[in-house]
Amino acid sequence: MISVPGIVLFCSILAIAQPNDWTKYEENPVLSSPLWGEGAFYSAVLYEDNIYKIWYSSVDGSSTSVAYAESDDGINWVISLKKEIEGNEGGSWQTYKGPGTVLRVNDTLRMWYTGSSDGFNIDMAVGYAYYDESLEDWIVAEDPVLEGTSGTWDAQGVVGPAVYFNDGVYHMWFHGFEGPSLYADCGIGHATSTNGVDWEKDPLPVMNTGPSGSFYNTWNISDCVQYLCDEDGICQYYLWFSGWDGIQSPFNFRIGYATSPDGINWTVGNDDLCVLDIGQAGSWDSREVRMAAVHSVNDTLRMFYSGINNTSGWNNYEIGYAWCYFPDINPWTVEYRNTEVIDTYVAPNPCTNTTFINYTLKEPASIKIGIFNYLGQEIETIEEGYTTAGTHRLSWNAEGLPSGIYYYRLIAEENNATGKIIKQ
Repeated sequence: MISVPGIVLFCSILAIAQPNDWTKYEENPVLSSPLWGEGAFYSAVLYEDNIYKIWYSSVDGSSTSVAYAESDDGINWVISLKKEIEGNEGGSWQTYKGPGTVLRVNDTLRMWYTGSSDGFNIDMAVGYAYYDESLEDWIVAEDPVLEGTSGTWDAQGVVGPAVYFNDGVYHMWFHGFEGPSLYADCGIGHATSTNGVDWEKDPLPVMNTGPSGSFYNTWNISDCVQYLCDEDGICQYYLWFSGWDGIQSPFNFRIGYATSPDGINWTVGNDDLCVLDIGQAGSWDSREVRMAAVHSVNDTLRMFYSGINNTSGWNNYEIGYAWCYFPDINPWTVEYRNTEVIDTYVAPNPCTNTTFINYTLKEPASIKIGIFNYLGQEIETIEEGYTTAGTHRLSWNAEGLPSGIYYYRLIAEENNATGKIIKQ
């Protein structure tokens, strides 16, 4: 169903730029119900091979099942006729499933989702499923992989798994709440795992609800996480979350974000103002915008989010699209910045120990080719000097390095090209 990506991009955020200036697509929503269901919400998005791939929930009788769609522009979607995961798979505790994160790790798609027995009210935990090309269907774990812990701040349940994988460790940020009341104490917690199934939670929330008067002073539900680097190699986690101010009429959700150097100590970028607000009266998202799935593509952050007007019920949600442009972007993170001068590709990719970086110069130039790890730190320079115009082939031996994602950066005079290498 899904092929392994070849080259993908980072999106850098400089110190002078903040992801506040979002533009909603004028013809939203872009994605609605599949033929077999009602509503579109709880989305998880991957961007691979220049294709947006989305998994989302839709009401399927007395449960919610997981739908799948693809798009080459994020606007026009082709929805699969097949249910990716049935609502009745895996036991009654997860009759309702809401995708939170889908990652590709070692050729396997891994999904973490909110599971519920009562329509996403108060009975919730985090479930897990996986899929690869050898399988016909997703394999769904029968038991939760993360639950609330009795007697603690998340005793009632956990929801909204935002998962990030790096250097052999999975990190999850999740929303936990202490009791069944709408106004029970809650916050965003953090957990780690080496296999994505067995998790160890930090004892206390890493991000609390906001101050009085803020858009998230009652709830802050984790949506998605990205790890983005600036031009100086300074990297941060960016967490987008859905906030509720505690007012029940109208019951409005808005989307905010926070940053952290370590995933533990967070600074909210917008206590008073959200980055994505509800729409004008009468619009399709005039009541709620929530459940953000954010990805960086070229020099733009792209968000897919769930919205609803003044109606109620999961069957009335739809998915919209918004973007945030960054004009000042770190040159080494831009693939084919000047394709008139440089062209590159890597094969084999994925590789085991050795791969080849193929590049073409249309003019002779002084070049430098470096290898970077996933944090943007240079680990090796594999070529430096004056090179003639034409096509060249350079080997890189990754023996001794851990499996994972690496990046090459080619500098030729004032031109740059960057690509991704996957070591198995």
